[in-house]
Amino acid sequence: LVPQLGGGMKVTLERRGAAGDLVRWFLAAPGHGATLWSDAEGHLVGYENPSARLSAWREDTSPPRVSVPGGEAVVLRAPGGREISGDLHSGPRPARDAPGVLLLSDAGRDDRRGNPVGTDFRWDHLEQLAESLAAVGAVVLSFDDPEGRGAMSDRVADARTALEFLDRKTTGPLAVVGHGEGGLVAVELARARPGPAAIALLSTPARPFAEILLEREVAALAARGAAERDLEQYRAGRRTALERIAASNGDEMETDVGRLEVRELRERLRYQSLERLAGLTRPVLVLSPASEAAEAERFRRALTDLRHPDVSVRLVEGVDSLLLPVRFGPADLSDSDRRLAPEAVQAVQEFLARSLRR
Repeated sequence: LVPQLGGGMKVTLERRGAAGDLVRWFLAAPGHGATLWSDAEGHLVGYENPSARLSAWREDTSPPRVSVPGGEAVVLRAPGGREISGDLHSGPRPARDAPGVLLLSDAGRDDRRGNPVGTDFRWDHLEQLAESLAAVGAVVLSFDDPEGRGAMSDRVADARTALEFLDRKTTGPLAVVGHGEGGLVAVELARARPGPAAIALLSTPARPFAEILLEREVAALAARGAAERDLEQYRAGRRTALERIAASNGDEMETDVGRLEVRELRERLRYQSLERLAGLTRPVLVLSPASEAAEAERFRRALTDLRHPDVSVRLVEGVDSLLLPVRFGPADLSDSDRRLAPEAVQAVQEFLARSLRR
């Protein structure tokens, strides 16, 4: 493997434990992470690279079975009869008036455990959060979004169906915890009457989506070596295109590259995160990593200006992806040993215990 990684590249190899007769290692290089398996004599017998969706094993060796945790499997009926699959987590004997907590994933095609559908990445951060909250007496629901329903209205409709299902499972107060753009969906649920008694926004964006999207695209081009003059030209052209989409009507729009489906992107471009906070009165937790302190401050300032009666802002490590440790950059995405930051779990538990107390 080493010659294929290229000369002069720093590679880190860490032993991560054993499964039966096999020893597991994590290999990290710039932009590359993989799990290696060796036998008792130290011979390489298995190689797994989630980012490349590659799994290779010596023909006389089978991958060890991995126990996948999970709550009670449930099926929800959305308007129109569409089925939504999820997991309901609770302790062995939950109280009839136990608090109910709905977990919402970030944007994209994610499963109920927080893993991106169609990839081999396995982080299970929503699963870990659900188990942690169930352990202190909550009834917790998370659900799949395999289609990546990106339009805000679609995501809110699915989340409302899930919240109504949870309300039938417990007589206790309800809360919504949203990761990333799931936090924006939580805000929409809290604007409704009746709605959740509290919401927690975990690394949720406050800036306009067009600004975030443009920043990420320019950063990707710069990483590939694009000149500053070309980047400025791209910014101007892309900004104009996004403004056209935001001002469009209908599900499709004619562009220079053909006719494109724009409904989902238009909804997101028009969505103004801070403006949607108006009218909220339920307790709000804004939980962000130090690297996103500016985003957390935008939420705090907006809620303070709106005279919100109960807002908490916390900066903790690892909440950007909900996972720790952050050690190898992009290689971390392939590290299945990363776990929820204990500070993030504790912050959510403490907020819900205080906010849902009768």
